[in-house]
Amino acid sequence: MELVYHGWSCFTLATARGRTLVFDPNWTNPFGRPHGGPASFADADLCLVTHGHFDHIQDVPALMKASRMALVASPEVCRFLRETHGLPADRMRALEMDEAIEWNGLTVTTFEWDHRIVDTATMFAARPEAKAMLSGLYLGNPYDARRMGFTILLEDGRRLTYYCEGFNDQTRFDRVRVVAERDRPDVVVAGAQLDYPRQVAAAAAILRPRRLVLFHPHTDYFDFIGLASRSPAEFITAVRDVAPTVEVDAVAPGHRLTL
Repeated sequence: MELVYHGWSCFTLATARGRTLVFDPNWTNPFGRPHGGPASFADADLCLVTHGHFDHIQDVPALMKASRMALVASPEVCRFLRETHGLPADRMRALEMDEAIEWNGLTVTTFEWDHRIVDTATMFAARPEAKAMLSGLYLGNPYDARRMGFTILLEDGRRLTYYCEGFNDQTRFDRVRVVAERDRPDVVVAGAQLDYPRQVAAAAAILRPRRLVLFHPHTDYFDFIGLASRSPAEFITAVRDVAPTVEVDAVAPGHRLTL
């Protein structure tokens, strides 16, 4: 089983029986270096979208129209894709939180996570020349869609949980405990950004996966608006201090992991 990080919050997961899942496909980058294009994801079988921010959804319509993959997301995201981009309803499965579906030998279970607060006023004050561009990116997508995570029960019995940006100063750890007790993940994939090593470590200590894969969701975007994040080493050290049995990886775009 191979997990590949493509940049932003995008991963592909190739399962033991040849299914390919893509999480939050994105390749458009108005802030810096390009990331992998649609050819990296076009052969995927299932697309999973966590929420409606531009860097998680802006390239989904083009990818869906250029492929035959199915999509799983919240009702808000599915409604937006259907009504705004004309994607056919029969290729999308709108799931509520804490709902599960069987799909080609896999089980996908959803849960809700909490996004950090995005202070757009402060952001635009720091980069006033970017207000028009960023306003369009934010407001042209379903910004307020609920944040959905996914646990995949794989063919070999292992469970991979994709938490996206769910560990931050808004995280409700009672929700994390529910996911830990219900899903018992073997692998957790989660964002590591800003000043949140403590929150990432606390979540890791609750979930206790065999392996934790950390990524920075949008380094180019943060560089553009002037937000600095702690180093990957600080996140790894914080996790090892409270959960020493968890194997931790911090990945950069292009990184491939065999699980």
